[in-house]
Amino acid sequence: MRIRPAVPDDRPSVIAAAHRLAGFGPPAWRPSEEIVNGEARTLEPHGHVGILVVTEEAEGKGAGGALMRAAEEWAREQGYRWLTLTVFEANQAARAMYEHLGYAPETLRYVKIL
Repeated sequence: MRIRPAVPDDRPSVIAAAHRLAGFGPPAWRPSEEIVNGEARTLEPHGHVGILVVTEEAEGKGAGGALMRAAEEWAREQGYRWLTLTVFEANQAARAMYEHLGYAPETLRYVKIL
């Protein structure tokens, strides 16, 4: 076995391997045939919100939603078809806002301190 960084020529192999992912229990809202398309999208340039935070005074007053709508507009202007973000699992207020704006959880990210 040889492990190396992926290169653009690996794209067809990565997409072919993605067919296996449908057998691992995708979210109910994501049909199995969408799994491969979803993995192909991860290889596509897209917008990503790295950090979004508002002051305590602005919390609950629409500031987060306004920032997300601005990020969406920016992503559209760049020609991106989608926008991603990460949120702490316990941050229920932010998760509710994102879901209100039409975002849905897709995967879980696991972290290990090395």
